[in-house]
Amino acid sequence: MRFVTASLVTALALVVASVPAQGTRADYERASTIGARWGHLVPGGRIDATWLPDGRLWYRVARGGGGHEWFVVDPERGERRPLFDRAALAKALAEASGAAVDAERLAPERLVFDGEQIVFRAGDAWYRWSDAAGLGTAEAPAEREGSRDPRGRRRGDSAARQPVAGPRGHASPDDRFVVFVRDHDVFVRRQADGSEVRLSTTGSATDSFGGAPRWSPDGRRLVMVQTRAAPARSIHLIESSPRDQLQPKLHELE
Repeated sequence: MRFVTASLVTALALVVASVPAQGTRADYERASTIGARWGHLVPGGRIDATWLPDGRLWYRVARGGGGHEWFVVDPERGERRPLFDRAALAKALAEASGAAVDAERLAPERLVFDGEQIVFRAGDAWYRWSDAAGLGTAEAPAEREGSRDPRGRRRGDSAARQPVAGPRGHASPDDRFVVFVRDHDVFVRRQADGSEVRLSTTGSATDSFGGAPRWSPDGRRLVMVQTRAAPARSIHLIESSPRDQLQPKLHELE
């Protein structure tokens, strides 16, 4: 996973009457919701894998600008492909609804994939889609593993079954293995004899693996995220008429 950081423009002529010592309660409350309000605009900001019974997995990822992409992965074959043809689905939805649908900002709600087709809500209607069979109407599915709300958060119970991290790593669902990060790379330890296997070799201080793994239900596979560290950014403010000196004063905010 890669994060794209936005450059901050230095203010060259900003008059600051005073620099407050701390924010208000409203400022802190607003800041605490930044992730929920704007996280979907960060490309690759969240990947939440959903495992299928046949060993494949699918996930949704933000593209930036409010758009998303969906992929299905076959770990055995080392293959990844789009979960569906976004342009074809957008065209079919436009024909069915009589309203314009932008493929780049397609947002099917409560999407579920059963391995063959997706079922989702668009507006007040439920649809099913596969690239082979096209668009059709569908009944609202019962809440189950793999369903999501409009922001992509899991609504089923699979997240609850993911093991809680212990002091030495994250155990697999069957408790046979523990996955952990050492020197920025992923390792797995066999619980029975303590033997360890290194799973990755590309981790570094600036491009490290981390976070909670997503184990497959059978404990044979897992997903880990590798994140490139973004450089520190700061904003420079110029106080034109400071009270304690004649010259303008430079303030740096991280």
